[in-house]
Amino acid sequence: MKPGTMQIEGEHLRINMEPEAGERGATQAQLDKWMEKAKGGFHTEQLRDAFRQVSDKEHWKNDIDAVVPAEMKEILTYAIPFHTGGGEVEFFDLGDGNLRVTAPGYWSNGMEG
Repeated sequence: MKPGTMQIEGEHLRINMEPEAGERGATQAQLDKWMEKAKGGFHTEQLRDAFRQVSDKEHWKNDIDAVVPAEMKEILTYAIPFHTGGGEVEFFDLGDGNLRVTAPGYWSNGMEG
């Protein structure tokens, strides 16, 4: 992967932050573009509100297993990885207008702190 580029692989985003010869790393414009793509056109506050509806009530860094209205699927596709650092988000149709959503949490994705 070429230095300073971003690549989407399924639900995962790879970023090569290595600088090109003579450069200092990713430019602000590259980071802004990556951030907009990661947010899926939603505002940060929208992502935060959606994530709060599915995050574990004991600790937000735990794995996710929640039932939500089906219309939340699109925003959660972005909100969960945005807050947990990645991982596969899975949706299961419950047949009553709701979805069960599961995803690895922040800690399960190898994050610390």
